[in-house]
Amino acid sequence: MDIINSILVIVLILITGFFVAAEFAIVALKPTKVRELEESGNKNAKYVKIITSRMNDYLAACQLGNTLAALAIGWLGEATMHKWLQPLFDILPLNATIERPVTVAISFLMITYVNVVVGELAPKTLSIQAADKTALFVARPLIIWYYAMYPFNWLLNESANMIARLFGVKRNAEIDNGVTPTELKIILNDSYRQGIVNPMEYQYVQNIFKLDDLQVQEIMIPRKEVEAINAEQTIQELIEMFKIHPFDNYLVVSNNDKDDVQGILHAKTIISQMANDQNIFERTVASLMIDAMKIFEGTHLQDVLQQMRQQQQNFAVVTDEYGGTSGIVTLEDILEVIVGDLDGLNEAGQIRHLAPDHYMIPGDTSLSEVDELLNTELANHLVYTLAGWVLYTNFAITEGESIVEDGYQFTVVSMSQQAIQLVEVKKVKKH
Repeated sequence: MDIINSILVIVLILITGFFVAAEFAIVALKPTKVRELEESGNKNAKYVKIITSRMNDYLAACQLGNTLAALAIGWLGEATMHKWLQPLFDILPLNATIERPVTVAISFLMITYVNVVVGELAPKTLSIQAADKTALFVARPLIIWYYAMYPFNWLLNESANMIARLFGVKRNAEIDNGVTPTELKIILNDSYRQGIVNPMEYQYVQNIFKLDDLQVQEIMIPRKEVEAINAEQTIQELIEMFKIHPFDNYLVVSNNDKDDVQGILHAKTIISQMANDQNIFERTVASLMIDAMKIFEGTHLQDVLQQMRQQQQNFAVVTDEYGGTSGIVTLEDILEVIVGDLDGLNEAGQIRHLAPDHYMIPGDTSLSEVDELLNTELANHLVYTLAGWVLYTNFAITEGESIVEDGYQFTVVSMSQQAIQLVEVKKVKKH
């Protein structure tokens, strides 16, 4: 009989471990991992999907099994452990009056210790560390147990749902398995620190999140830098202009007025027409232009990219609140937010790192880029470039003058009329 009890206690502890492992595997296993297991072709993946898609039902089954095993251990465990420890008790110098209470207490503590460590803590740790493997192992037996004890599981679930309804929780409320952008960023940061994601992948994904934060006016080519052509000009005149300003796209206006946009002319359109039209150079720009896509300067880059895809355009005119032209933006400008400078051949207009905490920054650099580089907080909703911020801070500033902000000294190096071309930025030494 003692041997049978000992075997039963060991089996009950293992059963406790099974239900604990199953419970934590159900909770810890991510939905994305379940889909990955299905796509891998594992034959047990379909059972894992069943227990994770009906989480409340199978957690109740785990609780029922765990509770029954715990009650059985409580019934058999202390007496069985007392038998196991009897040789030790025989050599202990215990007084007859306290021998029974002491041996019972020791036996109870020992069976509790074994059950907690072997039946709960170890399975819990294993299940959390290897949730997918644990779920694959426990899924089928757990489903069998669930249907074998279905009446009790139904009663437990209905009772729990009735109590939950008292607190306003609906019975069929769906569990939110979605991931918010903030949670996704945390996952990305953790994956990067663990070496799962390489630095380039990490940077690209981080930059993608910027598309929903940045407005088009922060990356656009400003109006004063846009070269426009008149709709009445001939293609021959455009070719002459191309020698000085070789662009892929040209803003077509009327009467040299950049606010009166007529359309867009792609350089490739001219090239494609040359083979079929002998008189193309005499044709007007208006005959080859297409309608211009227009977007408001406060539009976020994510929306701009979506509109470009819908309209199959790679060029857009940026307008202000009065309908005037603020600048232009191209698909390349948006992609550069993600992958960095795509030109690489023209270093003019690029940030130069002169020494530690010492930079030469073009005035048209976006404030968000400056903040990211310097770890400052200059960005605001009134201005979007470094030059704009300098003028907003001190409109009367001249070449050679400086502004100190957020631990950095910003010195105007060069100006063209009132426009700031280049700013030297140095860390201010603390005294």
